[in-house]
Amino acid sequence: ECERLVRRVRKETQFEHVLSALPYAFAQDASKTDDDKCRSLAFHCEKKALALALHAAGTSRVTLPRIEVNIRMCSDCQAFYAHAATLTGRVLECVEQQSKNTRVFHPVNKL
Repeated sequence: ECERLVRRVRKETQFEHVLSALPYAFAQDASKTDDDKCRSLAFHCEKKALALALHAAGTSRVTLPRIEVNIRMCSDCQAFYAHAATLTGRVLECVEQQSKNTRVFHPVNKL
């Protein structure tokens, strides 16, 4: 489900992976292609959890559960959630347990 959601968000919105969110050594590794780097970002736990929550909700408009992670959301996941909120028309929330910070992503009207 995660791979399908990432493909859909990339295709149907202006989302592009934030390669600067990768660890420096990985990002600078000459043997890694941009596809390798994007694949690495595509499977962060926040994206997996969101994909499962959206799949479980199906087409119903039930409120999605808050996604909770034990680390800070990287800039790529933040950008992804912002675009996914707009694509799905849902408010998405992610709680960073270490900092007790809740990030809320609201859908933006498409022009």
